[in-house]
Amino acid sequence: MPSFKVRRLLRGTGGVRFGSDSNYTNIDTAGRQTMAGTARMYREVWLPATQFGVYSSSAASSVHSACGNVALVNKEVGIGASVFSGSQAACSLVPVLHPSGASDEVGASMIYANTIIMKPLDADTTGSINVRVVWTWMDPPPLTSNSCFSFKAGIGFIRNASTVRTAASCGATASYAATDASSFYETSLGNLPSWSSSDIGALFTLGVDATVAASNTGGSAWGILGAKLRYVANCLGTQTS
Repeated sequence: MPSFKVRRLLRGTGGVRFGSDSNYTNIDTAGRQTMAGTARMYREVWLPATQFGVYSSSAASSVHSACGNVALVNKEVGIGASVFSGSQAACSLVPVLHPSGASDEVGASMIYANTIIMKPLDADTTGSINVRVVWTWMDPPPLTSNSCFSFKAGIGFIRNASTVRTAASCGATASYAATDASSFYETSLGNLPSWSSSDIGALFTLGVDATVAASNTGGSAWGILGAKLRYVANCLGTQTS
């Protein structure tokens, strides 16, 4: 079909739709844009280490990090003199989630960090939420390449202050291919269910089990920089009044 040019303003007062029957972008009579099918896009919620509350492995005790297994700490990431000069080269500290004590580094059990997230205004109610963890290995580096440990993510969707609609989890084993510190990795843990129309937010939990790594590294100087929640968006925010 040949293309054509329109040199005047088009006014589609009845709305307009571009695409196929199932994959399209729709602009309604109020001018609001929504998408369906493959016309939808992925958006990401970035959860930095500073957003997490850190607790012990005992869900019943809910002990703060001072008595638990994970702490929010500043650790040096080896960007180094190639970027900074002088005293700055030795001060490239970033906040990470890290074991709070030597006994926790070898990972006696799954250890956790939690946060509350609010439902994005543009979230679709179909599809899934892909969980991705951004992490690194700090000094001392692993003794062997491909040292690995297990990540797990859990979510509980909240309808009101006291009701969890549903809960789900996913997980994966991560492998650190290098034997030097400060290489960054992004690991997909799999998919969680999507939001529903009645959700207002969710409790998100990130767990780490370093027992796999302990046997071939003698310790687990891992650090989690944060997590990404990649969800399907079907509109450009919420409609104004």
